[in-house]
Amino acid sequence: MSNRVTIAICLAVCLVYVLVFFRRPVIVGGFSPPPFVAASDEFSGQNDRPLFSEEFLPVDPESKMAHVASMCELSGGALLAVWYAGPAELNPGVAIFGSVCAPGRAWSEPEVLVDRILASRELKRTIRKVGNPLVWSDGENRVYLLYVSAIGGWSSSSINLKTSEDGAKSWGPSVRLTLSPFCNFSELVRNRPVALDGGGFLVPIYHESIGKFPEILWLLPDSGARGGFAVWKTRIERSRGFLQPSVVALDPRSALAFLRNSCGPDLGLSASSDAGLSWDAPGHAGLPNPNSGICAIRISGQRLLMVFNDDSRPGERDNLRLAISDLGGKNWVRIAGLEDAPYQSFAYPFIIRTHDGLYHVVYTYNRTRIKHLTFNEAWIEDRIRDAGQPGPGPDNRK
Repeated sequence: MSNRVTIAICLAVCLVYVLVFFRRPVIVGGFSPPPFVAASDEFSGQNDRPLFSEEFLPVDPESKMAHVASMCELSGGALLAVWYAGPAELNPGVAIFGSVCAPGRAWSEPEVLVDRILASRELKRTIRKVGNPLVWSDGENRVYLLYVSAIGGWSSSSINLKTSEDGAKSWGPSVRLTLSPFCNFSELVRNRPVALDGGGFLVPIYHESIGKFPEILWLLPDSGARGGFAVWKTRIERSRGFLQPSVVALDPRSALAFLRNSCGPDLGLSASSDAGLSWDAPGHAGLPNPNSGICAIRISGQRLLMVFNDDSRPGERDNLRLAISDLGGKNWVRIAGLEDAPYQSFAYPFIIRTHDGLYHVVYTYNRTRIKHLTFNEAWIEDRIRDAGQPGPGPDNRK
């Protein structure tokens, strides 16, 4: 093949990629998303007294860096936490670790779930690094792990799926998800999925090449597909500069997406009324955002709870706070300070609620450890009653 033909093919591929990348999403084949399985905002809690505890997850003794944790509840009430750790963030020696905490017991020693060597073997392609693990359960024994693999920097990343059929005791091989027929790279995952009617999932993802865009990954059950899911991808429209969406379902058709802002000082907010198929142009959520990850969840009383870095200065992550809002997602009240230490870093919070009514938060602590907080609804209500003095804010830091 001549050099001219090669150059022409490369230019054509790049043109198609640019057209696809900057267009508004076009749904192929009349795709119509199933409704959300919106989590109930009420529960029968077992603890009437306020409960709050904090601890660090066990770390691999060889790792100098730990980052980007997520967690889920397994059948029987055990917790599974995953994160990536190693010599440094982009180091080939990084691996994805997992640890389990059964009710009434301590966290297990961290176990390597996947590293670049295993990923290269299972995916049949050279992998230089892995990261950003996201874990969740179907409520039974099936557990899913999405993780990012890269052949270079994060802009070269792809999303892969591993599945466990026995409650995370063993894992099937990695399956690379094909999200584009042309340039299947620069896709990353971060926040909690939303369950769909019929057994599928809406997973918030994002794109980082050329520009930053929040996207939606649709995993729909398909016994004939690799990994057991048919895969679709759409984009939150008119949202360049935003990334790492945190999606909260309000009812079977309505949802809010809270967006990390890489280009401004405020948290972004977009709404959908058609089960995530289309989204409003992002507006402001009424909270600052220093270009950092956030996580939101629905709680009792028709309210939302947000974990976030309370600062508008880019890169400032020396605090971590809780705020509460109505279901509109714009009227926030700060209710608690979780961390506040100058020159330190607390980042990438992830929150879930377990069947016993407890809330669990994990986050990166100074890029060296993963911290785990547990609290209940009574503790939240105590913080709300004290909201006249909710702790240091961006303009009255002590």
